[in-house]
Amino acid sequence: MPKINPEFTILSYGLYTPWDRNSKELPKVLRHTLDIPAAIDVEFGFILSVKKG
Repeated sequence: MPKINPEFTILSYGLYTPWDRNSKELPKVLRHTLDIPAAIDVEFGFILSVKKG
């Protein structure tokens, strides 16, 4: 059986709106950046697409 190699693609990354645990809405992107300030209540992250995983 051949080994299947997964494909990863970064769709979005940067600063996001604060996450509300009581809401079903996902955070929205505020700014696409690689520079993340070290401060309290700053939400950052990325969205990754995985195929053949």
